[in-house]
Amino acid sequence: MESTIPPVSGPAWYSFKTGMSPGQSGIFDFIRHDKETHRGRIQILGGKRNNTIFEILSSYGYRVGVFNLPGTYPPCRINGAMITGFLTPSTSSDYTYPKQLKEIIRRRFGEYQFKIDYRRYSNPRLFVKDLRRLLDLRLNVLLYLIEEYDFDFLIAVFTCTDTLQHYLWKYIDKTHPEYSNRYENILRSFWKHLDDCIKTLIEAFDYDDLIILSDHGFTSQKEIFNVNTFLLRKGYLALKENYFFYSALRIIDPFSNLISRRYFRRLLPYKKIKSARALVGLGLSSDFDSYIDKIDWKRTKAYSPNHTSIYGAIYIINDYYKCRNRLTEDLKSLALKKENASRYIAKNKSIADEILAMPRI
Repeated sequence: MESTIPPVSGPAWYSFKTGMSPGQSGIFDFIRHDKETHRGRIQILGGKRNNTIFEILSSYGYRVGVFNLPGTYPPCRINGAMITGFLTPSTSSDYTYPKQLKEIIRRRFGEYQFKIDYRRYSNPRLFVKDLRRLLDLRLNVLLYLIEEYDFDFLIAVFTCTDTLQHYLWKYIDKTHPEYSNRYENILRSFWKHLDDCIKTLIEAFDYDDLIILSDHGFTSQKEIFNVNTFLLRKGYLALKENYFFYSALRIIDPFSNLISRRYFRRLLPYKKIKSARALVGLGLSSDFDSYIDKIDWKRTKAYSPNHTSIYGAIYIINDYYKCRNRLTEDLKSLALKKENASRYIAKNKSIADEILAMPRI
């Protein structure tokens, strides 16, 4: 079974629960970009009703459980119980159905927890310890729900694998450029503990059919392609503020790797370097939303916004087919130096149309 296109959590979990492709649902990300302001905002995916597998089964009288499934906040009314997952604002929100279940969980297990922010950890050992504690909390809550509600159908999601791999992938993948076996033992111990938790869960739930799946996979990122840099150089993305400065920088950029950063800082004011690099790709990352006002949207044909740029999504603003065909050829030319890349781009020339035409699962 393959993931969705794009293979990221937002559309993948939405397709899982509805059977709709991203082209049918219009869900390509957890973030939706406003056509007028071009700024991103979180989508409340739990607000879309009456098309999920658990709602359908509920309507037929089956007792269903939904536990920690991303994109289910706010919880919906079902014949059973629900604890929402990723994108739930906080534990102060009403994240359970029935509503009183939230207080029951607090009394029996203490304060519930939705996530661990791996970016706050500098010590991987402490991170894995806290992640294991969160895993145990969720397993205990889930075992209680199974005993209390006697489900006919259950969806349970453990997001700890995603969190772990985002933070510690270079200690897992031996092909990673910075691979180290420094934490091999604690990682192996965690995976073993996760297997034990799944075994406990399977033994506790009386099921006829069992499906284990993931929303997407993982791999090492060994190269970076700055999509907005490409769009800017090719004239798809236009800038309005200090336009001549940025235009000159577009010419300088290909040779910037020949100039030391220290010397380059002497040539140009730091603020200009910082703002330019965010768009032109000289090495400083930044929040795309903070540079929206520097873009000339009347002359811009395409851009790659926040989050979606992780998998290279390009938003075409107008003249879709003409722009798409030209983009395809430009990317194809760029990819000639990469083995099989040109063939891949040619094969996926009409990928957007194929996504829209995908049948319902």
